[in-house]
Amino acid sequence: MKNVIKSGCVILVIMMFTSCYDREIIDSKALGFSIPDVENLNYSRKGKIVTFTWELPANISEDFKKPVEVSFQMIENGVYKNITRVDGDLTSVDITVNTNNKYKFIVKLIGYLTDEAQTFGNTDRYYSKGKIIDLVFDPADDIDNKFQLKRPIFIDFGGVDISGPPYNVFASGQPGTTVTDLKDDAGANTNFSIMIEPNEFDGFFWDGWAFSNPNIFGFHWKAGNDCFDMNGDWKPYVDFVIFNLNLTDSYDFYFYGSCPDNGSVTNYKVMGKTEGEDTIVTFNNPDQIAFVQNIAATEDGEIRVRLSAGAGNTHIYLKYNINVMIIIPAGYDMQFPVNHQD
Repeated sequence: MKNVIKSGCVILVIMMFTSCYDREIIDSKALGFSIPDVENLNYSRKGKIVTFTWELPANISEDFKKPVEVSFQMIENGVYKNITRVDGDLTSVDITVNTNNKYKFIVKLIGYLTDEAQTFGNTDRYYSKGKIIDLVFDPADDIDNKFQLKRPIFIDFGGVDISGPPYNVFASGQPGTTVTDLKDDAGANTNFSIMIEPNEFDGFFWDGWAFSNPNIFGFHWKAGNDCFDMNGDWKPYVDFVIFNLNLTDSYDFYFYGSCPDNGSVTNYKVMGKTEGEDTIVTFNNPDQIAFVQNIAATEDGEIRVRLSAGAGNTHIYLKYNINVMIIIPAGYDMQFPVNHQD
């Protein structure tokens, strides 16, 4: 379902920003600079994924640098949450939502003055008036995914060394980050998606470690050379939510983690209609892999994967991590090594 957005001046929102932002509004009027709103703003939904599309106006002043930015301020159940900014000349973005909540989005164009147009002591950044989006969730847009997984899905975590197919790359460890339309190792689109909530990971990179300490499972060296990790004394757990799953199928999971953090032990807990967990030593790990089997999705088509410091973790900060996740049909005969090296 696509929805057309009506524009409006965001008076209440302006009042809630800082005095610095208020000054920018005053300066923009006093100095004669203004930037128009985006045009033809629409959205569509596919399960938890809302896709916004727009067009950039043709009458953006030459006083602004190109490209401009588009800002999406999320308001969830009346609470201001994160801001998503789209750089460059892109005209679409996917944002993950919880369909049990109520959402508004304030969409603004952001422009930065050229060096020639800017004057000393005045801001170089200007916002458009903004358009307000009230999301309306139509049950027709809910996903009843009938895709039956027959082959493995490989997910590579970490944005420093980017592996290619058959891996689905999860490059950012920030909360709300979502990878949609996961592909199996034959390239088929499963329509499954995975996101991080509610906490975030730290990205980690250990240059050359995977070359000198290869794993026995045959994962590509780029998949083994970076990971997501977190300090368990700071954030006791981080969750992935896998959604748009087939409601009638069950799944098995493999988890591989390895890092140079002495004493690191990671627990991987998988929660759907059923639950299971496994723990491995993830310090310089060449040969341990966690396995959790026969997990069915909830009635919402979701399975939650929780990472935490496992029993026996002696790292000073209780480090835990993940490099690779594999999702397979329950009972699938997974063969190692997978031989993904170049």
